[in-house]
Amino acid sequence: MVINAPVSAAPVQRHESMNGLNVTARWVLLQPNPTPIPNPTNPDAHLRPPTEKDGEVNPKYKYNEQFHRNPFEGTTTKMKYIYNTPKQKKKSSGRKKNSRKSLSPTNNARNVKTSQRERGGPYSDFLKKYKLDENSHPIHWLNAILPLTPTDNLEDVSKANVTEDGKTKFSVSMWTAYNNKKALFENAGEPGHIYAGKWKTLQWTKFILSLGST
Repeated sequence: MVINAPVSAAPVQRHESMNGLNVTARWVLLQPNPTPIPNPTNPDAHLRPPTEKDGEVNPKYKYNEQFHRNPFEGTTTKMKYIYNTPKQKKKSSGRKKNSRKSLSPTNNARNVKTSQRERGGPYSDFLKKYKLDENSHPIHWLNAILPLTPTDNLEDVSKANVTEDGKTKFSVSMWTAYNNKKALFENAGEPGHIYAGKWKTLQWTKFILSLGST
């Protein structure tokens, strides 16, 4: 195997940030374009960056280099909508829901299309597991990502292990429990200790109230 790498009698010292990169990789100092970028026109001249509020606005510069990424080739499998036209939707709305027959796996496969993914999004398995769709309440989406209690965490305990005991799942209530135990060990709120007369036990239910949901 031939590597197009320079040969040096003395060992080449590389910065630790280069670890894992190709041996031919190197840092190149980019020179900015000397012409400042025009500042945007602000209707209110009093609105200025906090760091430049009392002085001159620092000029901004750009770089002339352009970097091209390889085309994104990710794909997504989506269900085809059978009743996708207004005429078909009107026709299907008059049918009884219980009159529809369930599709066989073969027919289901025919009603699935694979196309290039242009936008990011959650995995379909994740949506099915937590029963989420575009009509779900925001708190349900948050609860799937940031579980309020261990029972809300539907992930595999062996993969979602946080304390390496093989049975503990991450949750907001676990956070509050840990914080309350630590405060108890420190005698928080007691006279002569931290937060004397001020400490109150954290309740994970208050977290829900702060989000405007019950």
